[in-house]
Amino acid sequence: MKYLHDIIKIRYVREGYLPNYPYHMISDNEMFNAFMPGDDDTLGYFSYYYPAPEDPDLLVKYNTLVDTLKYHIAMHKADPSYEIPAFVYSYMFAGAVGVRSNYKYIHDIINPLGAGNIDDAYTEQAMAAVYNESKYYLDRVQTDKTVEYEGQTIHLRPPTIFGEAHVVKSIRQRLSSGI
Repeated sequence: MKYLHDIIKIRYVREGYLPNYPYHMISDNEMFNAFMPGDDDTLGYFSYYYPAPEDPDLLVKYNTLVDTLKYHIAMHKADPSYEIPAFVYSYMFAGAVGVRSNYKYIHDIINPLGAGNIDDAYTEQAMAAVYNESKYYLDRVQTDKTVEYEGQTIHLRPPTIFGEAHVVKSIRQRLSSGI
């Protein structure tokens, strides 16, 4: 995974989330802190690309995802041999479709879910539709595993309000089967 971390560091340097140093001089902790600073998450890479929704119901789902991301990062910081799940890296690369994604990608996610709009904006209605699709898919392929961490119940793989790869896969399966 070291190679992935190098690519993420290069990206964060180019986008201004890390100082302009060669990637090999930047620690993994600095990279993770640029992604999700901790105390003030509004300054991090994640919160820029995936801002919190205003709707209280969606905000709970968003916070569940944030807690999961923080958990996996904390586990890796504590033990570098801990393997970070691929979905966490999708957020670190801004690979999941969200508010700041290209409108073409947004269009391809929200239209089949019936949440399309003329501007192809990633609205809260779209977030709710994506969450339902994510939950539908994850409920079919896995059991909900949780752990207790710092007095909280953490879902190791929660449904998401953003267009991760499994959401795209689920949409394509539905379209191909005519559901």
